[in-house]
Order: sequence, then C-alpha cells, then structure tokens
Amino acid sequence: MRPPEDWAAPLPEEVQAYLRAAGQWSWPHRRAALRAELAANLYQAMLDQRLHLSEAQAWQAALREFGPPSRLWPFKLTLWRSGLALLTLGSVTYAAARSLGWP
Repeated sequence: MRPPEDWAAPLPEEVQAYLRAAGQWSWPHRRAALRAELAANLYQAMLDQRLHLSEAQAWQAALREFGPPSRLWPFKLTLWRSGLALLTLGSVTYAAARSLGWP
C-alpha cells in the first residue's frame, strides 16, 4: 500500500506554531520526538475531520480538539518535579558529605 502523496506536504503555519509552542518546555534532546508524535496525532485528527470538512477547516478543527498548547501542563509539571527531585537529592548529598567531614 502506497502512502498518500500529501504526506510530504508541509504542515500549515498554524500547526507548526502549535508544535513549537507545545515543545518549548521539553528537554532539547526530546523536543523533536515530542513534536513528531504530536504532529502524527494532529494529522490523524485532521484526517478524521477531513471526512466532512475541507483541509484547512479540518486542521483548525484538529487544533481545537487538542486545545491550546498550555493544556500540556502535566508535562511541564513533570519537568518541574524532576528538577525539584534533583535539587533535593543534591542538597541531601551535600548535607551528608558535610556531616561526614568531607570537604
């Protein structure tokens, strides 16, 4: 089975802006993978809407379905928790080293 020819078409500017905004809080080495996964899900949502809408309208409907990029706050919260855990671990390690008399 051959993929549709429009798979190689560039994404609309609104979708590219959405992907940039959604990926700004991710780790730099994971940003591309996050954007690719989100783009694939958005594309599928657009195809679902395309059954009864034009392509431009289908992209808009898919973006509305996903909501604003700020809705991805659980991901941002996970990053914040990871940073807090690393800070706590570093502080505990420092306190333990100082109590043992290590410089």
